[in-house]
Amino acid sequence: MVGIVLLTLMTTTACWDARELDKDASVQILGYDLQTGGSPNKNALITASLVMWEHASSQQGGQGEGSELDYLQASGATFFDAIQNLSRSLANHLDFSHHIASVFSQEMASSREFQEVIDRTTRMREFRRRILFFVTSDHAESVICAQVHHAMQIGLGLKGLSDQMTMQQTSPKIDASQFLYDLSTPGIDPWLPRVDLVPAAQKNSPLARSEKKQSPFLQTNGAGVFQGFHWVGWLSPEDTRGILWLRDQSGEPTFTIPWQGERVTVLTEQIHTRVKVLQPGNASATIPPKFGVWVKWRGSIAMFAGRKTSQLNAEQIYSIEKSVQQSLLQTLQQSVRQSQNLHADVAGFGNCLYRKYPTLYQAYAPRWDSQVFAKSQVEYWFDVHLSGSGLTTRPPIYRP
Repeated sequence: MVGIVLLTLMTTTACWDARELDKDASVQILGYDLQTGGSPNKNALITASLVMWEHASSQQGGQGEGSELDYLQASGATFFDAIQNLSRSLANHLDFSHHIASVFSQEMASSREFQEVIDRTTRMREFRRRILFFVTSDHAESVICAQVHHAMQIGLGLKGLSDQMTMQQTSPKIDASQFLYDLSTPGIDPWLPRVDLVPAAQKNSPLARSEKKQSPFLQTNGAGVFQGFHWVGWLSPEDTRGILWLRDQSGEPTFTIPWQGERVTVLTEQIHTRVKVLQPGNASATIPPKFGVWVKWRGSIAMFAGRKTSQLNAEQIYSIEKSVQQSLLQTLQQSVRQSQNLHADVAGFGNCLYRKYPTLYQAYAPRWDSQVFAKSQVEYWFDVHLSGSGLTTRPPIYRP
């Protein structure tokens, strides 16, 4: 009986591969850069912000809240080689289970190495599909090491910035799952939020004005646009907002409109967008497709200098609604125009065509971005209503 018990204890499941936490080096952020002018065997540069738990556990009574991140770099012929070299340079095990974000430089995102990185990292056993992706016009190394005095907060800081800009709809929030979805879905080109360093003197905030050191700040504004795995250009914050509307990704942005010589700030409470194919065109693309966009917007007046909103009559409210509609129209038109100029259908008009006319889209597909989408026409219809400001005399309009 004793032998059976001992044999059972030896063969039952146990943590044979258990590893103490203080033996790990947890990756928070990875930066990808291409080095120029160096050795051809070391043109891929990886910058990593790591939490060394053996250091963190010895500070703040074992909580590690006040400890700083370690910043390490490694290079290699490929980015996969660079990550392996980074792992070899550490006595600790490199752990990706706490990976928050990856930052790609514009140069790297424009190269063929970008596809290899996406392909290899998504195959890693420890890879998390909720990792946030960013692209920067600067070096990724500079972005990651920008806030050394806020080291423990940089990963969460990027996440917080992404949430804030998504709510204001000036930058998208894209994780690995969303990026892979856009890559694999017909008729949609992927995009990534843009993150850059901004000098403190240019950032209008009390924190920037009060800081003695005047350190640069991270800012997410606009987006980088891709054709497949290849970066092709930038969208401004306003253009990004229009694309988010076309993708029917709602937020609560505020924007200011001109009205009778005054400036009125309105708050978006709800915006819903539908895209339909009005005319599919023909396979030779001599007649380009035509799309219709229906926008339902609900909001309120957030700020109105010089008068109270309760003093507005029905005609004035209707006039403000028309000004809101004109502002929405200009933003959407500019967004579509810029994406057409970049030959990148990030709004997904092609996917709308694909779902209704799959055979026709397949004929368009090889030249969709550069020839067909670039010449496509878009018409707009709006249902705009200001709530909480009184009734209007405007009759209801047709909503599909």
